[in-house]
Order: sequence, then structure tokens, then C-alpha cells
Amino acid sequence: MLRYAAVKMGGEDELSQTVFQNSIDPTLHVESITPDLGPGPTNHSHEARQWSQSTQENILPASLINVDNIASGVETLSAPILAELLDTWFSDYYRWIPILHKPSLLDTLHTPYLKASPLYIVLKAIIAVTVTDAQKTCLSRVGDEDRLRLALSFRCQVVLEAMGSLSLRSLQALLVITILDYGAGEVSAFWNLVALCKRMATQLGLRDMVQGEHNSQRFTVPPRMLYPPKNSIEREERVRAYWMIKALDGYSTLGAA
Repeated sequence: MLRYAAVKMGGEDELSQTVFQNSIDPTLHVESITPDLGPGPTNHSHEARQWSQSTQENILPASLINVDNIASGVETLSAPILAELLDTWFSDYYRWIPILHKPSLLDTLHTPYLKASPLYIVLKAIIAVTVTDAQKTCLSRVGDEDRLRLALSFRCQVVLEAMGSLSLRSLQALLVITILDYGAGEVSAFWNLVALCKRMATQLGLRDMVQGEHNSQRFTVPPRMLYPPKNSIEREERVRAYWMIKALDGYSTLGAA
């Protein structure tokens, strides 16, 4: 089974798994923000496990699974499979990149037009990271090389789409796939992604927003490319994305001087 080295690291303290609540006071400083954006309700995870158990005997043989068709888009995968991949992300990888709101992602799976969702690119990034760990879905019957090819295909799609669309979701997707490059030992690619994320965060105005709150100043000027956050969840996602970039940037330059 393929697993990236990023999730093999041990000895780290577990992050809080409390769902982020809308009742958080938006005037809190950045240092005092403690709520977690995951893992959220478990009913979807139960649905994925139940679906997996009921199809163990009738699972598709690997010869009937079209890898190229899966790589063409997230919508080719069923909601239970996507729910399981999301569950894998939040159980095994979320502690390293705690920037996503699980209930929002799970709700997206049940939208009639998945491709039109702003979170579509984030789902692609999550699939790229977790597809090599699929154990209970029909993807478990796909060979290691084919699953690795799927991961690389979705990674390339995420990078190309993110470079052509400046948004918070594109930034989040790039942060998610940094696990792939770092875990595979692709240090140069990892540095390039972090540099791209830093530039996008600056253009989106995340630095101005966070620094204004850090200095106890009320944030009144809209970000350069983003509307002001509508609720505490949007605000928390932006704050976490900014500090995640700072953490990755600092970590990537350790010992480089």
C-alpha cells in the first residue's frame, strides 16, 4: 500500500477535533482562536462504511474500473466513495493541514451540480492525497501504479486550475497537495508550491486581514481580492490558510541557511 511519508511522522501532539462553531466572537485575536474546523458530523462517514460493507462481495474487479475515466473528474466517483476519501483525509491527514471545514465539504457531496461548486478543486486535491490509501471502495482493487497515476493526475489538475483562478479555494487546494510533494521527497516542487501559496495569500489580502486583527485593529478595509468574511467559518478558514502558509514556509527553510 502506498502511503506518503508525511503521515508516517510520529510524536506530534494531536490537534483538537472539535467542530468550529458559528458562535465564536469575531473580535477575538488570532492567537486566541482555538476552534477546529473538523472533523464534524459522522453520519456521512457511517454511510460510507455501510456502503462499503454491503458491496464487499459484489465489488467491481480491477479490470472493469476505468482509471482514465476517474481521472477525468470528481463527479465520476459516487458520493459514498467520496465520503470515504474525505473521512480518510480528516482521520489521517487533517492534523497536518487543519484548514478545511468538514461539514461544508460533506454537504457539497450532495449538491446536484458538483462541478459547479467552489469546493470542487478542494475535493480534487483531497482525492489526489487519499486515493493511494483507499481500502474499502472499488478503488482498493486498482493497482498501486494506477492509483499513483490517479494521484498525480489530480495533482496536476489542481495546480493548473489554481494558477488560473485566484480564490481561497484554490489556495486551500494547493496547501492540501503540498503533502504529496513533501511526502514524496520532491523538495523543489514543495518549495515552489509554498512560494505560490504565499503570493496568492498576499494577493487575496489574507496577510492584511490577519495582521490587522493581530494588532488589535478592527478590520474595515476589504481584502484586495476577497469580499469580507460572511461568518466566523469563512473568517477562520482564511486565518488558518494564512498561518498554514507561514508554518510551511518556516518548516521548508529549516537548515537551508
